[in-house]
Order: sequence, then structure tokens, then C-alpha cells
Amino acid sequence: MIPIISDEVYYGLSYNDERPFYSLGTLTSKVPVICTGALSKIYCVPGWRCGWTIVYNNSGYFDKVIDNLGKHSMILLHPNSLVQHALPKILGEVPESFFTDLKGKLKEASMTAFARLQNIRGIKPIKSSAAMYMMVQIEPSEFKDINDDLDFCKMLLQEQNCMTFPSQCFFSKNFFRMIICTKPEILNEFGDRLQQFCDAHYK
Repeated sequence: MIPIISDEVYYGLSYNDERPFYSLGTLTSKVPVICTGALSKIYCVPGWRCGWTIVYNNSGYFDKVIDNLGKHSMILLHPNSLVQHALPKILGEVPESFFTDLKGKLKEASMTAFARLQNIRGIKPIKSSAAMYMMVQIEPSEFKDINDDLDFCKMLLQEQNCMTFPSQCFFSKNFFRMIICTKPEILNEFGDRLQQFCDAHYK
């Protein structure tokens, strides 16, 4: 049996009703699962360094792990006292309307970014259904001097001051990741700059 460690820091940030989020810990009663979460994304407080670990100790597989997690928690690596004091109210009093509004804004941003990028030759956006990013495929064969995603992202930054992440950061190739958690007008300006960049490098 292979245990699972599941990074669920984006828990609940699905804005496509046809593709809801399911925690891996709830999908099995046999496989041992460790789920990690945090305040940073779903509550929009990056940098607070406040998170948690949920252990689904199926079949007692994680007995020793739980013991060692307890010992580790005694090391002084905890969040500052301000965050700890705020945590009960954050978890207990933030209304559901906050999450509904957040997901609505992210869905609108996803649609705006996709609509602006989908007709640019040489790239292919993938419409986001969760989280705060969009992946965009690059077709190097459309460009005269771009070999891969590293070239694309470096040159886009140098020429248009637009920062994106090459997919080689995520062990893939010929995609880039863009952030969509911003205003529609900024997404459209990014699309304009991206179009200018691509126009300058087509074969």
C-alpha cells in the first residue's frame, strides 16, 4: 500500500460546479492519507505561515508518524501570536458569502483571461476551473526565435515587463503559468502586451 501526502492548500477554491473539489482523505477508508492545508489561499492571507495537517490513519499506518508530528509541533516553528489569536475568528466567523464572492471573482477573471488569449496565434490558454492561475500552452514552431517555455518567459519579461512562470518549474515543458487573481483591465493589458510580443516573434 502506498500512502498519499495531499497538498490541499487550495481546498474549496473550485468555481466550476461540474468539477467540485474532493479532499483525498474523504475518498478512501483503506489508503493512509496526510492532507495539508493553510489560510494563505482560501482566506487570501499569503505570508501568514499558518497551516495544518490532517492525518487519516487508516489501518494504523501512520502511528509513528503521528507520534513524530506531535514532537515536531513542540519545536518553535509556530505562527506569530497575532495570527494565532485571530485564527478562531477566521475559522469560525468568516461568512460563506466571502468564499462565494471570491470564487465568483476568480471565475470572472478566468473567463476574461481565456477570452483575451484564445485568439493569439502561437499560444493556447487552458481555461481555469479552480485556484488563481491559468496554464497557457506555447507552440514554439510558430515563432522564429523561441525554442521553449524558458525562452518565451525570459523574453516576455525583458520586452514587455510581464512576469510568467515557465512550466519547466513544474517539471513540464512548453507551457507558462499566469496569475489571474487581479482586475479584468489588468488581464486585458497583459493580453495586449502578450499579443505585441507574439507579433514581434512570429515566423
